[in-house]
Amino acid sequence: MTITVHNDAGPAGHQLAGRAETVLATALPPIAKITELPEPTGEVRLVTPRTWRRAYRDYAARQLDLNFTEAPATIQEKAEVREELRQKRTFTRWYWPLLNGVTLTSGEGLPQTLIVPQAMHHTGLAAAGVAFERFVIHEAVHHFQIRLSAGRVVPIPIAIRPNPVIERVNGLVAVFEGHADWAEAHVTEEIFGPRALGAGIRTVSRRAVLRERSLHVRDTAAAVRAHQRRGTPMPERETAQQRRARTARTRPAIGTHAEVAFVRQTIAYLGTTRWNTVWTDPQLLPVDDELDRPETWNARIGAYANRLS
Repeated sequence: MTITVHNDAGPAGHQLAGRAETVLATALPPIAKITELPEPTGEVRLVTPRTWRRAYRDYAARQLDLNFTEAPATIQEKAEVREELRQKRTFTRWYWPLLNGVTLTSGEGLPQTLIVPQAMHHTGLAAAGVAFERFVIHEAVHHFQIRLSAGRVVPIPIAIRPNPVIERVNGLVAVFEGHADWAEAHVTEEIFGPRALGAGIRTVSRRAVLRERSLHVRDTAAAVRAHQRRGTPMPERETAQQRRARTARTRPAIGTHAEVAFVRQTIAYLGTTRWNTVWTDPQLLPVDDELDRPETWNARIGAYANRLS
């Protein structure tokens, strides 16, 4: 099992594809070691903006179909699906230059990271030291998480009906992204040395990335922030659930210290094997109160893991 790299973006993706292949060849064994997760079969695809938009919308349609495996959609739900897909078309048109990439699942259910070289150059990540390599390592950790989860927890669902994962979406973001940041930092230090980490988790590339951002992406980001300040996300208002789910799926590449601190503290207490049970059952995701008090989540997960042993 491995993560393969495919360049479907033409000459624009050639160099980045080579860099991705190089870092994955080195990074996958230490990722498996630090996370104690089974190695996945997945792919990293360098694609054009049009291919990215189409692939993301196809993924959204598949995710929406999962809402109706037990009972057919009602007339109201069909209308909600149409609206959600319209929102996704809007999202992909506006936001692709702001995203370094996205990890989702393919039509076969395998983890897949889509990277748009044009967006990478807009955001500045491609030119900022080893920031691109760190991004690839981070997304590779998501492949490991998705492999063990097998659709039970991640990737984050697009829900029309009540869903236990969406009900704990803040906890999911904390463990999904915090765990990837935590593992990425360990692997980056092993491969590139401690200086690659800079002042903290993934902050090494922040200033360099900001310096490299294109005028186009700066203008787009400023427009998005202006709309959000007015309470009208571009280009129309979203529901609270849509906003939470979208934010969770498209958060910036630079991780937050709070998420990493939560993961580090809970893994130190539970051990990696017991901690990894979180990928198997949405009820094990931390609720908001547990994010503020990790010891309460430690106790709950520890008790659950002990019952299994």
